[in-house]
Amino acid sequence: MTDSEIVSLFLARDKGAVAKLDKQYGGLCFSLADRILGNSLDAQEIKNDALLAVWNSIPPNKPQLLSAFVSKIVRNLSLKRIREKTAVKRGGKELDLALDELCDALPSRDDVVSSLEGKELGALINAFLGELSERERDSFVLRYFYFFSLEETAKRLGVSKASIRSSLYRIRKQLKQKLESEGYL
Repeated sequence: MTDSEIVSLFLARDKGAVAKLDKQYGGLCFSLADRILGNSLDAQEIKNDALLAVWNSIPPNKPQLLSAFVSKIVRNLSLKRIREKTAVKRGGKELDLALDELCDALPSRDDVVSSLEGKELGALINAFLGELSERERDSFVLRYFYFFSLEETAKRLGVSKASIRSSLYRIRKQLKQKLESEGYL
């Protein structure tokens, strides 16, 4: 079933839409949440919460790329769960590593929380990503949006782990320079 057919089911408020979405993207939802949270029980819960969130979001939203729409919901729910648990302990291993790598390229933690919520920083980062080559952009998104490990990112892109590591280092350095030049750092 195509994304547009599934979205049409949601727009028609067909209760079968959630089952179709789960069949099409349930695995993606679970694996993304599990990668971020490092806990399969929490990941299953987030997957279910995301399916409900999609039901509540369509309409009024009418996503063109359903996988990206669902991934963003799962990512946001997972990061919210991490923030809720932060008082006790930090979240999944890959999340910690990916965020640590980005530390030097982003403003301080307090500034990041407020800045990331701002549309200006998001637009700036999107513009920055648009300037990268397709492979660089894919590696950045896989590592810092989907929280793939370096090994998983390298395997997906068909390159060595060392190549990904050095490419991401250069990208973070470029991002830092871009943010400095725009006054975010």
